Amino acid sequence: MKQELAQDIALMRYSMISPLIVGLPDEYRSKEAYFRAASARGALHPNGSFIHPAPTSIKRWYQHYQKNG
Repeated sequence: MKQELAQDIALMRYSMISPLIVGLPDEYRSKEAYFRAASARGALHPNGSFIHPAPTSIKRWYQHYQKNG
C-alpha cells in the first residue's frame, strides 16, 4: 500500500471516530449507539467509493486510537 493511500485511509478512520475523542455527543446514549450511527452514516473512502464500515470496525479503530494514539 502506498504511503499516501495509507495516510488517507487513516484520516478517513479518524474522521469517523473524532467526535468520540472529545467526548460522547449528547445525542447518543452509548458509544455502541455512536458506532452504529457512524456505520449507517458511512464515509467517503480515498478510492472514491462510499463505504459503511461495520460498527465493530469503527469500535476497533476507536480502541486502537485510545491505546496507541
